[in-house]
Amino acid sequence: MKVTVFHCSPVVNESEQKAIEHLKNRLQSIGGDDRWVLLTNLAFSVTHQLQSDEIDIVVIGPPGVRVIEVKHWTSQWVDSHADLVEQEADRVTNKARKIGTTLRKIVPDLPHVNGAILMTQEPAKVKRFADKEVRGVRFHTLNDWKGAIGFDSRQALSAEQVTMLGRQLEPKSAVAMDGSLRRLAGYVNLELQTPKEQRFHRIYKGSHPARRDRVVLHLYDLSAYDEKNAEAKAKREFESLHRLQLRAWAPRILDSYQDAPGYAGEMFFFTVVDPAAPCIEERASDATWDTTSRLAFARSAVCALDELHKVGTGDEPMIHRNLTPRTILVKHDNSPILTGFDRTKIPSDISVASSGAPTGEWDATVAPEVRAQGLTVADHRSDVYSLCACLTGLFHGRVDEASRQAIEALVKGLGENPEDRCTMKGLGTSLSDLLGESAPQPAPPPARFWTEEQVVPFHGHDYRIVARLGSGGIGTTFKVVEIDRSTKEDLGTYVAKVGHNAETGTQVLRAYSLARSHLGRHSSLSAIFEVAREWRENDFIALMTWIEGSPLREFTGVFPLLAEEQ
Repeated sequence: MKVTVFHCSPVVNESEQKAIEHLKNRLQSIGGDDRWVLLTNLAFSVTHQLQSDEIDIVVIGPPGVRVIEVKHWTSQWVDSHADLVEQEADRVTNKARKIGTTLRKIVPDLPHVNGAILMTQEPAKVKRFADKEVRGVRFHTLNDWKGAIGFDSRQALSAEQVTMLGRQLEPKSAVAMDGSLRRLAGYVNLELQTPKEQRFHRIYKGSHPARRDRVVLHLYDLSAYDEKNAEAKAKREFESLHRLQLRAWAPRILDSYQDAPGYAGEMFFFTVVDPAAPCIEERASDATWDTTSRLAFARSAVCALDELHKVGTGDEPMIHRNLTPRTILVKHDNSPILTGFDRTKIPSDISVASSGAPTGEWDATVAPEVRAQGLTVADHRSDVYSLCACLTGLFHGRVDEASRQAIEALVKGLGENPEDRCTMKGLGTSLSDLLGESAPQPAPPPARFWTEEQVVPFHGHDYRIVARLGSGGIGTTFKVVEIDRSTKEDLGTYVAKVGHNAETGTQVLRAYSLARSHLGRHSSLSAIFEVAREWRENDFIALMTWIEGSPLREFTGVFPLLAEEQ
């Protein structure tokens, strides 16, 4: 058979990839000159006024057209979620009806377009659902792939008609199949943060289209994990963060753990607020971050980890197990944020620990016993090793006496033998002794390191940073809220601009000053509320009114000098 596969959009999960390859390979293994077209991950709508349907696979061949919905459901999940199964069946029927109505305008005698659900679990695990029918939609296992596409039905389309119908549905420009997503669960402009080959747990940074709030979205694809405890493993990071929400050093949860829209029982997600805080690997290069402030941060990080360990019980403490220079962030007030809880060991009735040793570019921060025997042997002493390995990087290359003494204190936590490492209490005492009775309040960081909740004064008013909206070579854009200095009440939301250097900052400042009086007549553009009198480092250069839901480009599109920032 001649098979043509059009990848209309990126494959969303491993289950879809498996189904596509299975159908393609099985069709190609059969002799003959019949032509088949597979359109995968098709966004289809009969009118531009309605949101497009996401169709996993549209199969066009001699017997006609089939709409295939790919599911990685287990038998237990289907039994316990009958209402959701019926809803999915109805969606498949509606999608098939729309496809049939569209294609029948080209081929009036096109046979009825049926919908089918193709289950990608091992056929032996879901064999009792083979040929099951729900709301007129049949279930098929991978072994029954012919039934799913109607392979044995009588021939109704010629090779020319198959090609013609495929071209009718095929998008004009296909997207490369690289596992990336741009939209999910109402969030847009998603940017993949984890390696593309990492399929079970993917992390994206994105934003809300109306609020412009920045989020970190954690997406779990159960079809990419073969073990029975896939969902328990997926829930671990959210459960860890949920237990820590009252801690100042924990990321704030925005959306709780839930089914990804359209992938109930297969994919799950949750989101946390993106603080836009730099990790210690980035902040360590900041020459304005002095040794005293680094010492104060190191002590705060030690206190944070000590609190995390105490969240658990004596017999079953909470262990982070993923402390690296990328998972420890630095807030504007020199306090830490701990992230990367996907390997965390939490008190639970179900063990979901991985027995394999962690691998990656940060092997040097992993305790020797964990590198040798895997995560199951990790305890609070291995966390001490990882934290000390990360914090020593803050003082390497610094020649002052305090930095040398800080490294000496941290090296006590890097013993090859876990019993030889210092305790969290001892480490905190050593750093406190270096700081003295009280550490001075650190100076505000440079603007490129500003984070949420930081308060910045401007023209006699205080503005609290809500989120970073964008950053580039010329400057950075923030969503801010004015706060009353006496009552701390929120007074209004604005967009604030910061220029990175004097030369371009002065030019942009002049552009805002010239444009300020002309923007009142444009309803789609934000009015310029305040403009700085002169450019100053680490200060706002302009403040504009916030337009809910407006694209970021609308705030700056009239200023050519800001094009690089976008």
